[in-house]
Amino acid sequence: MDFWASLEHKLRYKKDISHEMIDALGEDLKKCALDSADLDRRMEEVKKKLYSQPEV
Repeated sequence: MDFWASLEHKLRYKKDISHEMIDALGEDLKKCALDSADLDRRMEEVKKKLYSQPEV
């Protein structure tokens, strides 16, 4: 979370980045966020499957 916030802050407040680069990097961050959310959902499904099995 801290790493993400740091990148977001640099992207929004660093003055020597062009608007085009800010837009491109913003899109990259958005894609990363979607990938991360998908991974989180998949890991939750693995956890559910693991804990729904009877103990041997």
